[in-house]
Amino acid sequence: MLAYAVTRDGVPCMDAEQWARTAWEDAPKGLRWLMVLGWRLVLGLQLEGGRSPHTVLGWRLTRDGAGTVALGAHSRLLAAHNVVIVRGSEVIWTTVIRYRHAAARPLWGLTEPVHRILLPYALTRASERR
Repeated sequence: MLAYAVTRDGVPCMDAEQWARTAWEDAPKGLRWLMVLGWRLVLGLQLEGGRSPHTVLGWRLTRDGAGTVALGAHSRLLAAHNVVIVRGSEVIWTTVIRYRHAAARPLWGLTEPVHRILLPYALTRASERR
């Protein structure tokens, strides 16, 4: 499990879904391309196509309660969940990976360093845009 937090003035002006959409869907085109390419080709995640009120950049969106959304995607090797929580002036983004196959652990090990760079960048960028 990995978690990132951003504390900014004005955070409550966006709900958890808006944070997820701003971080991923409003990211620069090259970054969006890199994320989707990694999710689909490297991790094998099954993403939905096109924009939808039920997805964020292809990830299925579910509401966990007030101020919280969860984004889920899976492959035959792993299940991935990103949970975004807005609490006061803080936004917390947590990524949880559940391995379904032994091959998933080394695969995630290869992609985790990229995740550790891209997600904080996207979250910080989202905080600066709003």
